[in-house]
This record gives sequence, C-alpha cells and structure tokens, in this order.
Amino acid sequence: MAPGNTWVYRETDTTGATQRVVGTVTDELKTIANGVTARVVRDTVTEAGTPVEITDDWYSQDKAGNIWYLGEAVKNYENGKLVDNSGSFEAGVDGAQAGVAMPAKPTPGMSYRQEYYAGEAED
Repeated sequence: MAPGNTWVYRETDTTGATQRVVGTVTDELKTIANGVTARVVRDTVTEAGTPVEITDDWYSQDKAGNIWYLGEAVKNYENGKLVDNSGSFEAGVDGAQAGVAMPAKPTPGMSYRQEYYAGEAED
C-alpha cells in the first residue's frame, strides 16, 4: 500500500442504495495505543455524491506478511451532515482488539476476525 494508491468500487447498502467507495492510501502514519505504527487509509463512501461515511482506517504489516487492521476513526453522515462517530475503535483501547485484514498465506475455508470492539465493531 503505497501512499497515493487509490481504488474505487460500488456497493449496495442494507436498504438497496448504491454507494461509491473511494479508498486512498495516505502518507499519514498513526501510532496505535499498543505501540504499533500504522498506515492511514481514508475511505470515503458517498450516495449520489453526498457523504455517508468518511473513515480513516489503520493498517500495519507484520514480519510474516499478515496485514493487520488496527482500528478506524469513523464519521457517519445523514443528508450530508455529520451525525456521529459510531463504529470507531482503536486496538488496545477499552478492550478493542486488532484483527487480520489479509493473511499472508490464505487458505480455502480459513476464518479469522477482522476487528473486534464489543458493541461497536465486530467483523
């Protein structure tokens, strides 16, 4: 994930609305509470050009090649206005745990937790 890398895709939310998602690797780094330095990836989700969610996600790679998801700072919008930050978490804070975003050596049927913060982020 080099700074400046960008990907764009479309997804459908739970109500059937089509959303545009733009992910951009920034040149920003964040030191997570557990002392790990993470790369910041900004995800911008829009519906008909209006923001739905803007998130700074934090990733780091270990020596084995696994990509770890260490948390996210979430801004949720309704009708283009910021309403809350629900879903935000940081590994090592208030019981939140990091998860694997991408294993170094995935195998068919493998399961793993991407994120865990009880009641907020459980994938």
